[in-house]
Amino acid sequence: MRGDGSGQHVIAILGPGDIFGELGAILGGRRNASVVALTPCTIVRLGVSEFSHWVDTSPSVASYLVKYLARRIVDADTQIELFRGDIEPRLRYWLQQFRNRGLDAELVFSNAEIARMMGASREGVSRIVSKLRAQGWPES
Repeated sequence: MRGDGSGQHVIAILGPGDIFGELGAILGGRRNASVVALTPCTIVRLGVSEFSHWVDTSPSVASYLVKYLARRIVDADTQIELFRGDIEPRLRYWLQQFRNRGLDAELVFSNAEIARMMGASREGVSRIVSKLRAQGWPES
């Protein structure tokens, strides 16, 4: 999550095997976001020097990291494009991101919280959630 004074914004929804904080380590140790765990999890913490050594001495780790960061850039581009459009595709995107991680967004968050995450009004989110439910979304 990233805060800008007006609240927090969800940048990514992470799951098993995902990493975070790597940009801070790559850029010299500055942290630029916060993380909130929605479910119990185990976290492995590496110091900046340990992380750097691991990347520098393991081509497979470096390759994984490059691919991981590329995927995050693609995901960010998708979010930016969706942000420019209608609320429904944005909401479908976020609900699917949660679903892909095994989370039911409606059990974890209120419509107001979901709206804040995606830069929309609570009323708009509530209206579309009702519409999607009536259509049987999410599909099995």
